Amino acid sequence: MNQLQDLRHPVSEFVFTEKNQVVTDSLTMAQMFGKEHKNVIRDIEVQLEKLIEANETEWGQLNFEPTQYQHYQNKQWYPKFNLTEDAFAIVAMSYITPEAMKMKIKFLQEFKRMKEHIQKVQQQPKSVEDAIIYSMTELKQIKSRQDHTEEEMNKMKLLVDNELWLTEQHKGAVQRKVKQRVFELKKEGYDNASYQGIYGALKRHFGVAKYDKIPRKFYQNAMRFIAGWYPPERPSALDDYVS
Repeated sequence: MNQLQDLRHPVSEFVFTEKNQVVTDSLTMAQMFGKEHKNVIRDIEVQLEKLIEANETEWGQLNFEPTQYQHYQNKQWYPKFNLTEDAFAIVAMSYITPEAMKMKIKFLQEFKRMKEHIQKVQQQPKSVEDAIIYSMTELKQIKSRQDHTEEEMNKMKLLVDNELWLTEQHKGAVQRKVKQRVFELKKEGYDNASYQGIYGALKRHFGVAKYDKIPRKFYQNAMRFIAGWYPPERPSALDDYVS
């Protein structure tokens, strides 16, 4: 394989080179994130509309390239987008499940790897001395990438554990638990038990403005808090208003 072929076709499931630029495309994103291609196209178009509203149309044109692909079965042509690393980051920002977080890291690592690959091809050693220096530099870079990857994974785990909020499934479970608790308390004779009372206590306990902003790692704590909640003995109108 000659240098030109190696530059254009390094093996990667995530990114490729197009017009001397490292990019991915909407088809690859759909496959890797487990989404329908039409939904990824929609996500991209939403971001392009926001860029227009922000007077960043030119940036959008430079980083999102509308193009086409030919379906391998019916041979018809369909629209797709090529995305730079920055464009990918903007679109993928809304994909926040733990699985999506891991996939985003893989994409970003591949963008970086491909760029480094291009630089290496352009800087191939031309003598024995250069080859030795090149090999030593390569080993150092491999070690550095390993350290960086471990650091990024630790950061991502911390983000998932501490900063991501309750999922839609969690929120539904919390709502059902609140309804169940109010029903139980009413049966026990607590006429002042209310949804507002539980949600207000829940927000105060976890220090959040809305119950769905409780960090995901505290989900089980929140469920136990609801199960053990009792209304105050003498609720005031002001308390009900604040909650």
